[in-house]
Amino acid sequence: DLTQLLDRFLAIEEKFVGRANEDEAKRELVKSAPSPDVATETLFAHAKLPRRARVINALIKTVPQLQTKLGGTSDNEFSSALELQLERLAALETAGPEYA
Repeated sequence: DLTQLLDRFLAIEEKFVGRANEDEAKRELVKSAPSPDVATETLFAHAKLPRRARVINALIKTVPQLQTKLGGTSDNEFSSALELQLERLAALETAGPEYA
């Protein structure tokens, strides 16, 4: 679902956002990853940030239609999870234009 996609995007990009030195962030990621495959997957995903950010932005534009289909209630589980994800995305946008 949408919140899972946003969570995956955020889990990757929050490792890099706000870092003065991206190479250092990459080295730390490789050291801390549970396996080389996980580190490689994360680095490849981050390398495709512009394309992934466009997809996320397109998905976010569908939120009003999703809320309408869900009855527009703000107290359901989906809305609560989505609100948290959108707050995390907003924090990324303030860190740099590549996330906007």
